[in-house]
Amino acid sequence: LLRTGVPAAFFVSTGLLDSDRGFPHDLARDGRAVPTMTWKQVEAMKQWNLGIGSHTQTHVNCAKDDPGVVDKEIIESKLDLQRAIGLEDCIFAYPYGGRADFNDQWRERVRQVGYVGCLSAYGGCNRGEIDPFNVVRTGISHAFRRWSFRARLEGWA
Repeated sequence: LLRTGVPAAFFVSTGLLDSDRGFPHDLARDGRAVPTMTWKQVEAMKQWNLGIGSHTQTHVNCAKDDPGVVDKEIIESKLDLQRAIGLEDCIFAYPYGGRADFNDQWRERVRQVGYVGCLSAYGGCNRGEIDPFNVVRTGISHAFRRWSFRARLEGWA
């Protein structure tokens, strides 16, 4: 990314950094934790001008987990990023990223807490005026050929 100048952002679950706890979905799927990043790596990425944002503390499902836990994780992960790396303008990317994993109540709460935006991962294309608290994103994989990549960037499925 640095060599080619491609902009990128990483959304971190702050409570899993520097730990071997693992993400819930990895534990459920693989029965083991995938190694996580460290705060030192997050700081380095910030120094390299890569974007850093919040992904809760432990990758909770905002629409399905206990509302008190979700609220705490949204607030605390932002505070963690402010304290650890001095992040001022923080964007939130909700865990799992699907339409069923988030709702308008949580989108509004993210705004109230002081985030500057909120991202999904369920696909789609942003056209016209974009609500910074409802930014849709789509996945791009290494398997895409040049024209597939271009089509996806233009909003074609």
